[in-house]
Parts: sequence; structure tokens; C-alpha cells
Amino acid sequence: MTIVADDFHLPRALYIAHAVGIDAIGFQTASLPRINSPWTYAREVGARAAVWLDLHLLNRRPRFLGPREDIL
Repeated sequence: MTIVADDFHLPRALYIAHAVGIDAIGFQTASLPRINSPWTYAREVGARAAVWLDLHLLNRRPRFLGPREDIL
């Protein structure tokens, strides 16, 4: 799988893909303008912690609202 994201989200997206067994590579887009606020980075730290908890301790998986679609 190829994941295309900005530099802020790409590491977490790749971590999730690899953690669930998806062979993924990432391509970084141009950085998006964002507010360099401590809250922005605190939110990302919290999101990374939540992903780790979901994948490794709580074993939560995504919920889908429709039927499964196989990818060839």
C-alpha cells in the first residue's frame, strides 16, 4: 500500500499500517501550513498514544459502516 500524507500525519499512518500487517510505504506531500501551537503537538502525542493503546492493549479494530470490499 502507498500512503500519501503530510509530514505531520505520515508517521502515524505508517505505524498503523505496519502494526496491522500491511506492507506500506509512504510519500510525503508538501507540508501544510499549520499553527505551531503546543496544543497541536499535544494532540498528536495523544493521538499516537491512543493508537498504541487501541492496537496493543485494547485490541480495538476499525468499525465499518458498509459491506466489506475486497481489494485486488
